[in-house]
Amino acid sequence: MQLILEFNSVFCSHVDQLYDKDIEIESFKRSEDENAKAVEKANKVMNRMKAAKLQVQKLEVNNIDLTAKLEARKKTYLDAVDKETQARADLKACEERLKKMEEEQAAMIAAARTDERRKVRA
Repeated sequence: MQLILEFNSVFCSHVDQLYDKDIEIESFKRSEDENAKAVEKANKVMNRMKAAKLQVQKLEVNNIDLTAKLEARKKTYLDAVDKETQARADLKACEERLKKMEEEQAAMIAAARTDERRKVRA
């Protein structure tokens, strides 16, 4: 009986951990969506900046200021890409941890069932 209570306690703990990981995964998915929007926005900004640069060159206007802005947008874009990459890596690591936890839990359940069967037979 003690073993069943202990198993239930461990099982509940793992279920809570899985729930926490699900929340964490959802957070990563939201972050990934936000990063995707930032990348899209950065791409649009970069495209606008490229068009502005060509226009300035046609007008023979000094484009130093616009080049600095383009570099800032490029940095924003690269930061967004880095964040997206990190979010994907974090999500993958979380999924791997979750899978490992599920496998461990399945093994614990199988062991508990085997033990319970032995007790019932005895």
